[in-house]
Amino acid sequence: GGADLGGVLVSRGCVDEAETVLAEAQRTLRASEFLFAAVFCEVQLARLAIARGDLPTAIEDLTRSVDEARSLGNVGYAVGASIHLAEAFIVSKEPERALEELARAAQLVEHDASPLHAPLARTRATVLIERGDLATAADELASALTLARTQKLAYEEAQILRSTAALARLQGRDEEADDALHEAERLMQRVESVS
Repeated sequence: GGADLGGVLVSRGCVDEAETVLAEAQRTLRASEFLFAAVFCEVQLARLAIARGDLPTAIEDLTRSVDEARSLGNVGYAVGASIHLAEAFIVSKEPERALEELARAAQLVEHDASPLHAPLARTRATVLIERGDLATAADELASALTLARTQKLAYEEAQILRSTAALARLQGRDEEADDALHEAERLMQRVESVS
């Protein structure tokens, strides 16, 4: 439905179209009391707020979404919202808050073979890069990449490869960065051809 289409539009950077679709879907879903789907829409709208640079709104909305998803018992939505909340903290230059949020989210899937471990590790690596801890960030990315490949998470694998490329560039390893970006593009073409 509208929620799924909105999420795809957000991921593809179609901000205006996504906002229109998601806002309408969110109102309908709330009114119909489809709470899980409403939370999903609200997380996507908060991602748009991050993209627009409206970090206070994004942080407030994502905090509410994390809390609601947890209270509804939906671990996947809670962790997903926490990852986006951590990303908002990264952009707002609050790495400690980002790490705290990621630690809370990781506790929800601690004893689980969840596909959420890979994006959690990738986001932790992003915080570590911001803090200048490049060696630990490289370890997190390597772990995340292994998880994504093992669990056959092509989209997440591409995101991790993009982060790996950014780290390699920071370290002056341009050829490795180019290789990682090329592999990420190849994966994204495969993902988009399926969707």
